[in-house]
Amino acid sequence: METSRFTPLPAETASYLLDGLSAEEDWRVVLPYVPGGRRGGALAILALTEELANIPARVSEPMLGAIRFQWWREALEEVFGPAPVRKHPLAQALDAAFARTPGLRAPLEALVDGAETALGAERPSSAGEAVALLLPLYGRSSEALASHLGGEAEGLGRAAALHAACRARQGGGHQGQARQGRGQPRLADLVSAAEIPDGTMLEEVRQARQGLGGLDAALMPAALPFTLAPAYARGRRLSGLAKRWRYFRAMLTGRL
Repeated sequence: METSRFTPLPAETASYLLDGLSAEEDWRVVLPYVPGGRRGGALAILALTEELANIPARVSEPMLGAIRFQWWREALEEVFGPAPVRKHPLAQALDAAFARTPGLRAPLEALVDGAETALGAERPSSAGEAVALLLPLYGRSSEALASHLGGEAEGLGRAAALHAACRARQGGGHQGQARQGRGQPRLADLVSAAEIPDGTMLEEVRQARQGLGGLDAALMPAALPFTLAPAYARGRRLSGLAKRWRYFRAMLTGRL
């Protein structure tokens, strides 16, 4: 997708953020369905989610991770406050997209808080525990995206957490940056390594789908990755074309 189509972000900033999402095809493929005026903000939210998800992999102990999460809290304070925003491409992108949108401050701050729960988290032992573990990060990310798109929907956060859980189980953990040295496990790494009975994740998907009926069309992009969860729960790998087809069909029919 052309980097000039991510208003209000400069093309070079959009290119930087898209490179950071190179391993997140499920979410990258969502972006063409986001209205043009909101696409840059959506990209910034997804890039922030990826950045936060990878923090544990970059640190050797939880305290160092806590320092990095605090760095992002302070960056958000600058985005939504009077102080100059630090010279970091993602911080600058958040500023360009949301400095005049104070309603996004609380969802983004909640996203940072949710991501920090990875520090010291334990491996889940059931499908329900796996979803609960991922909900503070991936659920809050989808809720922030929905807020950016102009609304909210009950069950959307759980659907996003289920997609992340099913992908982690099917794909062998988080597909982004590898752990560095003695890096800490990410939330998706913990789910990938968990011993979860076969079939229970698929049952969670079926229940979540029932809770997403009647989703507003404007919020559909935030829910699209959930369309991949049933295949992942069955252990299937999907090509980029297969993902695009599922997204196109969901947008066309309004059904997840």
